[in-house]
Order: sequence, then C-alpha cells, then structure tokens
Amino acid sequence: MPLLLGLLGVATSVVGSQGFGGEPLWSEGPIPEGMGRDDVFRFSSFAELARAVSPAVVNITSEPVGASLGPPSMVGSGFIISADGFLMTNAHVVGEAKQVLVTLADKRQFEATVVGSDPPTDLALLHMDAVDLPSVSLGDSDKVEVGEWVMAIGSPLGLDHTVTVGVISALGRANPELYADFIQTDASINPGNSGGPLFSVTGEVIGINTAINPLGQGIGFALPINVAKTLLPMLANGTVERSWLGITIQPVSRELSSDLGLRLGQGAVVSSVVEGGPASGVDLLEGDIIVTFAGEEVDHRRLRWLTSTAGVGTVAKLEVLRGDRRHQVSVELGPLEQPQELIGSNAGGSAASGSVGLGLHVELVDEATRMALDLEAGTGVLVTECEAGSPPCLAGMLEGDVITHFDDRVVHSSDDLAQGLRDVAAGDIVRLQLRRGRSEAFLAFTVP
Repeated sequence: MPLLLGLLGVATSVVGSQGFGGEPLWSEGPIPEGMGRDDVFRFSSFAELARAVSPAVVNITSEPVGASLGPPSMVGSGFIISADGFLMTNAHVVGEAKQVLVTLADKRQFEATVVGSDPPTDLALLHMDAVDLPSVSLGDSDKVEVGEWVMAIGSPLGLDHTVTVGVISALGRANPELYADFIQTDASINPGNSGGPLFSVTGEVIGINTAINPLGQGIGFALPINVAKTLLPMLANGTVERSWLGITIQPVSRELSSDLGLRLGQGAVVSSVVEGGPASGVDLLEGDIIVTFAGEEVDHRRLRWLTSTAGVGTVAKLEVLRGDRRHQVSVELGPLEQPQELIGSNAGGSAASGSVGLGLHVELVDEATRMALDLEAGTGVLVTECEAGSPPCLAGMLEGDVITHFDDRVVHSSDDLAQGLRDVAAGDIVRLQLRRGRSEAFLAFTVP
C-alpha cells in the first residue's frame, strides 16, 4: 500500500482530508434522501436508514501476533469512510494484530492494513485494497443533543449487522483514561459492537461505539466523531504526535470557583510547571488558573484535549487568573513527554501524629519520604487518614498526600495545621497546597 501523503488538516466543508491520489479521505455528505433533520420523524425511517447505511458497516476479525492456530481472538466492527478502502474502528479491536480480515455486508472479504492507531483515544484507521466501496458520511458530534434518536450497527457477540436504536442519554461523560469525553446512549451496545458506528437520524456517523457498563443495562458509550475527524489526518500519516504545555493541571473545586467568581467548572488549576518544559520560561506559576486557550473558555479536560491536538510548535495564547488579576501568556507547545510514575511513601514512625480536626489525621514526614519527594527540611505533614465524609475527604484529599501550605502559609508541623484549622469558622474556605508524589496539587473546601 503506498504511503498516504498530502494531509493538511480536518475538512470543514463537504469532504474530508485527502487520501490516495488526492481523493477525499472521508465524506461529510450527502444525507440520505428523506432523512433531513427538520423532517417529521417516522419510526419507519429507521428501516430506511438501516438500508442506506448498513452496506458500509463491516465485521472485523484480527489475529494477534503470536496467536496459535485457530479462530481469530479479536472480533469487532468498523465502518468504511471512503470508496477507496479506508475504514475506522477501535484501536483495541486490531491491537498488535498480524492479520486483519474485513467482511462486508455482501460477504466479500478483504485483508486490511492498519494505517495508524491511537490507543489514548482508542481509534484506528485501516485500509483495504479495493475500490467503489459503499461508505458513510461523518457528521458533527458537537451539534447533537440529549434526547435525539440514534442507531447503532455492529457485530455484537459475532452477530453481524445487528441494528439497535435508542436515544442520546447524556453528553460529556468523562473518562480519565482517555483524552475525550463520551456520548452516552441507551441503544444496545454489546461486546463485538466496538468500533462500529453510531448514526444520527440524518444518516451521519456521530460516534464510534466504544464501551459498555457491565453493571448496567442500557448504558453504552461512543467516542464523538469530531474527535476522530481531528485525528484522522495524523492517523493517515501513521502516527499521532501530541503537543503539551509542560504543566500538570487539576479541576477547579466548587469552593475555589465560588471564591474567585468563576463559573462552576470553568478553568484549570496549574498543579505544577515541569522544569525545562515549554511553560517553564513564561509567567505561569503553580496555583494559577488557566481560563481560556486560544480565546476559548476551558475546563481541565477541554484544556488537555486542546493542548494535545494543537500541534508541536503552535504558540498557544492563554488567559491566566492569579488571585484577582488576569494576564495573558503565550507558550510555544512542545512534544508530549509521557510522565513517569511518581513514588510516594506512607511510612510513618513519628510520635507527632494524630487528629488535627475536620477528619484529618497527620504525622511528620519521615526522612525517606522527604528525600523521595524532594521536600525542604521541616516542611509538610503526611496525611495518614482522611475520615470518610469529612470535608477534606469529599474535596479529594487522599491518604499519603503531604500538606505543605495552609492558606499560603508553610506547614511545618501538625501543630501548625491544627492551629490553622482551629482558627477558621463555619462557612470559611480552607485552601491547602499538597504534594502528591512529585506533583503539586491544590485543594479547597468549606468549613461546615
């Protein structure tokens, strides 16, 4: 298969980025006749929709590297996005497969090659050597709404081209292990549906069926198609290179939002600035709150996605809140470096330990922990217990955290922290700075 060249970006009109010979890599139109968004909806439309789009839905079987003789061990679904053989599925469906077999609705079979795979978003782009194939159009997942009807087509439990319908149950379902949020649907999604399309009633793909909740019925998840459209040009070139700011971030707590006059969920707290990283030489400090990226309001998840896909070398313009002052910062994004796992210690051994109030139990930091976390001598106390239901626990405090500051004052001992907690009154907001592994974290809660 020849190399895929000339991919310049995500399409914004009727066709996607260029594939072989300048042909579109994917299509964004036309909509099947009689299925317009503004048309009067009829349940018979599902039959029309299924007939229109099913030919482009495929069954995928793959044999992992090193697998013994016998049936392929991975079975999933996918969908063709261009007439010259490009198709999409989940990365986990193909894995490190040495052979991928694609079966069309008309029972034709083709071997496929994995062009690009991105485990962080569970996306894979495949290609099979064929022409004049049926294909589907990619929609705009940013425009879908809760309550809209959707249709899933796939191969659950090996039953190819199974059609199920439901509604969009929720949007923006967070998954901390992936870069993007999910669309939640009650359309039946089962093992084998992975990688298959989720259609709107207009006949466009708005999501890629990815996950189920094994503890609940009628709870399935799909990756928004706009995530795939952003990454498709990079997948077509074989790899996804992510950019980053060189910081670690965390959500803005409800108490901190209220205290600073921010909308709930707005902004991302800078937990740490990585030494030598892209942001290390600019006016960005631990505790700052990033409120916009390139003019767009962000929360911590949206900021993570935008910075990862903006591109290495892009100069990102940030609006930063520090106390009651806002200022602008420009950062040239660098290539993402995978963070190393950080090691902390729960070892105790100090006599100066016990409850300091509000459900917190702490002790002095021993020398081994101090050296592991690179703490200054005489700084911080180790959280040995955070009582369930207590304000610090509900705000996200964890056993093993080291509290280094109380309302911007350095904590040298458990007495320092206990005195600070005794001095606050009901309704006051307590702000703590923590060391969690080698990362800084900030936590705020209201005194009951």
